Amino acid sequence: MVRVPSSEGAYSLNTRLTLPYVLYALDGQIVRPLGRLAAPEYFAQLFFEPSFALLGDGLLVAEPQRFEVRVQSLATGLVTKRWRVLGAERPLTNAAWDSLVESTFPSNATAEQRRKKLARLAALGKPPAYPAFWKVLVDPRGRIWINPYFDHMHWYVINGNGASMSLVALPVSEAARPQLVDFAGDLAVIRHVDDEGAAVLSFFRITESAP
Repeated sequence: MVRVPSSEGAYSLNTRLTLPYVLYALDGQIVRPLGRLAAPEYFAQLFFEPSFALLGDGLLVAEPQRFEVRVQSLATGLVTKRWRVLGAERPLTNAAWDSLVESTFPSNATAEQRRKKLARLAALGKPPAYPAFWKVLVDPRGRIWINPYFDHMHWYVINGNGASMSLVALPVSEAARPQLVDFAGDLAVIRHVDDEGAAVLSFFRITESAP
């Protein structure tokens, strides 16, 4: 699954940008265009980055603007599964937004630099809520892993048939700043830092137990 290079243009709360994607076979031949999917959007320090992944004969689409993850048929584009958490949005207050905006200015910013950036952010607008989640991954068994925003230690996991959800804590100290980056078979690949601050990749076997 590859994003086709294109101009994103300007984004705002009133305009959802989309980007074209194409599905390729391993030999480099185009299987089919996937159409235009939501583009990443950035407001002050808030990152709304959609996640996409192939899931069987479907395309997983996870957009952080709302608490919803869905699977669309690759053949028809129709939604075949949907998971949604109603009323779970965390409202972004004006005070919190002002604090986020202030944190984007370096300590040596001039008055003119502040004025221009404030005008640019005002033109973008204030999102009504924080992003619903940060990253969404799919492991080789078709389980969907959802990382809450502002919480790198925990992941919600929807099992392969979509019937249940679990909460998983990464088995690395929070002080090591762990990040789940991908999967290798039944192994979870976690990036963290050692006592000297060097980056380390560790591999943990994924096991399931009855509740």
